Amino acid sequence: MSEKQVSLAVHLHLFYLDMWPEMRSCLENISEYPYDLYVTMTEDNSALEAEIKAFCPNAKIWKVENRGYDVGAFVYFLNHINLDNYAYVIKLHTKRNLKQKVENIGNGYGCSGSMWREWLLSFVQKDNLKKCISALDKDEKLGACCYYKCIHPIKDFLGTDLETREKYKHYMFGLRSFSFIAGTMFIMRARLLADIQKMGIDSSLFDVPDEKHTMQFAHIIERSLGEVIYFNHGYIKDVFTPFARLRRAFFLSLLYLKRFIFQKKLTKSGYLTIKIFKIPFIRIFTQDNNRVRLYF
Repeated sequence: MSEKQVSLAVHLHLFYLDMWPEMRSCLENISEYPYDLYVTMTEDNSALEAEIKAFCPNAKIWKVENRGYDVGAFVYFLNHINLDNYAYVIKLHTKRNLKQKVENIGNGYGCSGSMWREWLLSFVQKDNLKKCISALDKDEKLGACCYYKCIHPIKDFLGTDLETREKYKHYMFGLRSFSFIAGTMFIMRARLLADIQKMGIDSSLFDVPDEKHTMQFAHIIERSLGEVIYFNHGYIKDVFTPFARLRRAFFLSLLYLKRFIFQKKLTKSGYLTIKIFKIPFIRIFTQDNNRVRLYF
């Protein structure tokens, strides 16, 4: 099949090699569509590479540095393909099980164990993928599809500190409000990723992952992968989960209600003000770990 006939580019970042069987099952759901498979790995494994080639003889397998988690590998993939050959890009990776329960992944939902990965991979289930591709074909403004619990609404780049935002401002699009996909697995309109390609991101910008999962350049690009959709006047949507919009609206309303009842703000002078129903309840002043004063 010629390149011009290929409509899907699939990028799979295999960091946890033992998850290949699970990822292969996901790829089997895509098999009725023509696609090119690109696999990135951070270590050599000739046996696994042979298994991947047996599954997909034309697969391209690249060894990449362990920088920037799956996002760094995805940018490497983007820098080595021609997006004009594809209608859509599918991004998959071997997201690890959570070691402990996370009460809030940032958008009002908590998860534990393999739940987050299962949410992220749900779009690539056979019937769900059909719905995603059908919706993308019909609606030019639909930029990406994923499970609704992973769509993270954001204001003022919530979750990043001012220093990080200033340092990497050239890799953001300047929107005050948008959504991104927490965990970065999705099907996305290929042409939208051209703006990420144009950034000329070098792998050296990405940090080596740490166990604490602290804010890094990879998290900036994770957000930019969502922001670029809204920058181009599109949106992200779950098109396969029944009542997804109503469910998401309900949980978001609870989250916003919580924020209305309980608010906190850190001033430049070092005061943390906690408000209940917008009424200042307590002020905390701290200069270092040894000096904390409370003001009621």
